[in-house]
Amino acid sequence: MRLLQRLAGLFVLMMCGAVFAPAVQAAEKTYAVLPFSVNGPQEYQYLSKGLQDMLSSRLYWKDNARPLAQLPADLPPAKDLSPEKGRELLTRLRADVLIWGSVTVMGNDASIDLRVQDTKGGSWPQSGTVKLDNLIPSLENISRKLSAEAFGRTAAAPAKAPSTAGGGSGGGPGKTEKVNAMNPALVHNEADQSKQFFLNPQFRYAGDSQSEGRMRSQSLPFASVGMIADDLNGDGQRDCAIIDDTRVYVYRFDTDMTLRQVAVHQAPVSLQNLHVSAVDTNRDGRKEIIVSAVRVTTAGNHDKYEKYEPRSYVLSFDGQKLTLLKDNIKFFLNAINTPPRFETKLYAQKQGRQKLFEKGIYEAIPSANGFDLGPRLFAPDQANVFNLGYLPQPDGYKMLVVDKEDYILVFTDTGERQARTDKPYFGSFVGMFEDMMPEGFEDEVLMRDKYYIPMRMVSFNIDGDDRHELLVNRPISMAAQFFQRYRYFPQGEIHSLYWDGVGLNLVWKTRSIKGSVVDYGVTDINNDGITDLYVLVNTHPGALGISNRKSIVLVYPLDLSQTDSTVGQEFTDEPASRLHQE
Repeated sequence: MRLLQRLAGLFVLMMCGAVFAPAVQAAEKTYAVLPFSVNGPQEYQYLSKGLQDMLSSRLYWKDNARPLAQLPADLPPAKDLSPEKGRELLTRLRADVLIWGSVTVMGNDASIDLRVQDTKGGSWPQSGTVKLDNLIPSLENISRKLSAEAFGRTAAAPAKAPSTAGGGSGGGPGKTEKVNAMNPALVHNEADQSKQFFLNPQFRYAGDSQSEGRMRSQSLPFASVGMIADDLNGDGQRDCAIIDDTRVYVYRFDTDMTLRQVAVHQAPVSLQNLHVSAVDTNRDGRKEIIVSAVRVTTAGNHDKYEKYEPRSYVLSFDGQKLTLLKDNIKFFLNAINTPPRFETKLYAQKQGRQKLFEKGIYEAIPSANGFDLGPRLFAPDQANVFNLGYLPQPDGYKMLVVDKEDYILVFTDTGERQARTDKPYFGSFVGMFEDMMPEGFEDEVLMRDKYYIPMRMVSFNIDGDDRHELLVNRPISMAAQFFQRYRYFPQGEIHSLYWDGVGLNLVWKTRSIKGSVVDYGVTDINNDGITDLYVLVNTHPGALGISNRKSIVLVYPLDLSQTDSTVGQEFTDEPASRLHQE
C-alpha cells in the first residue's frame, strides 16, 4: 500500500512538473531601449527619442517581453556604450536585454547601427542603410527579426502594445490579435499579418451588401465650400451647417437619410465664403455659426486682379431660422481646439499688407463691435488661423501645420520641427491669390501664387486610450500631378493618421470616394445614437461640367463595441458621447 501511495505521489509531482514547466520556460523578459545617437543635421535630432519609443513599442510581446517601466535619467550616451559597459548597465537596470544604437543621416539616406545584448552574453547586431522615407518599414523588419532572436518569437504576434480601437486578444505564439474594423468601407493598415480585422456582428448600417457600410444623402443643388455638424440650437440634436460661395444652409437628417433644409442665409454677393466652424462665443449654451469670408473686388486691366478684404460674420440658429449676430468682421476667423485642455475657442488673424496673413494668431474676444484681439497663440511661423492643428500625446501634444504644398509639418510643443509627411493631403479648391500689390501696380504682376485654404484637421480619440488620431483627406487625381492649380479632384480618400514617434503613420482609410471631398468630421450626424464618420462631397461631372457640381453627404456608421461582444446579443445603440472628439 505504501508503495502505491509513493508511486501515486510521484505521478502527481511529475504531472505538476509537466504543467508548470512551460510556465517557467515562458517567464516574461524585460528589456530596455536607450535613446539613439543621431549623427546628422539638427532637424533630425528628434529621431533619438522617436526611434527609442517606436522600437520599444514594437518589441512588446504580451506575457513574454515588456519594456522597463522607467529608465534612469543618467544613462550613458549610446555612442559611448561598449559591450562591456552594456553588461554593466544591464546589471544596474536589472533587465534581461539591452538595446542601443545610432542612426546617421546623410542627404536622403539613413544608416542604422543597432546593438543588442542580454545577460547571458548573447549579442545580435543589426545594421543597414535605407532611404529616409523607408526608415519606419526598415525598423519594423528589424524589430521582428530582433524579437525572434532575443525573445524566441517564432510566430508573428502583435509587436505593438495593444491600443487599437475595439481592444483585442493575443500575445503568445500562434495567437492573433482581433481588431475591430468598425465599418466595411474602411481599409485598415494591415502591415502586421498577425492582426485579424473583423466586422462586429452587431454592426448596423443601411442598405444591402453592395452599399459597403456607407449611407448617402440626396444630391443638393449647389457646390458646397464647407460643412460643420454640431448641436447649433442646444436641443441635443446635430444640425448640418453647409456653406456655398455666398449662402449658409442648415439641414437636418430625417430617418430615411434625407437632408431636410431648415433655414438659409444669403450673404451679400460681393462676399466669398471661405470656411465654417461652430463655437459658443457668447457663453449662452448654444454654438454660433462662424463664417470666415472675404469681400472680393477687382482692379487692373480687364478687372483680372482680385483683391480681398476679410469680412467674416456670425449667425445664430434657434431651430427654425438663422439670425445675423455680427458682420463686417475684419479678421479671418476659425475655431481651433487648443491645449492644454483642448477646448474649442475662436481665433482671429489680421490680413497682411503684402501677404494674405499678418503674422500672429489671437484669441477672438467678443465685443460690442464684433471681436477684439486677445492673447496671442504660440504657433510656428508658418502657421495661420486655417492651417494650424493640434494632436494630443500622452506626454504633451504635437503642433501640426499644413504648408503651401499641402504637406503636414509636425512640431513639438516647444516649436521644434520634427517631421513632414511624404505625401500631400487635403486638396481644397478654396483659394485666394497671395501677393498684394499697391494700388496702381496691379498690372505689373504676370502670375500670382494662389494660397488654398486647407480642409480641417480633425483630432479624435475613438477608443479612449492615450493615442489620438488625425482625420485628413487624401485627394486623388492624375491631372493635379501635372497642373498645380487643378483642384477639382475626381476622387479622394479619408485617412486616419497617428504619430508613431517618427512620423504620421496610417491607421485606416476609406475606400475611394467618387467626387471632390470638401469637408468631414466624426459625430452622430443623423441622430440615431451611433457615432458616424461623415464626408461632404461635390460631384465631379468632368472638367467641362464644373458649373454643374452638386453636393452629397456620405455617412459611415462606426461600430465602437469591443471585440468580445456577443453575436446573438440584441443591438443597443451606443451613445455618441463615447467618442471624445477634440
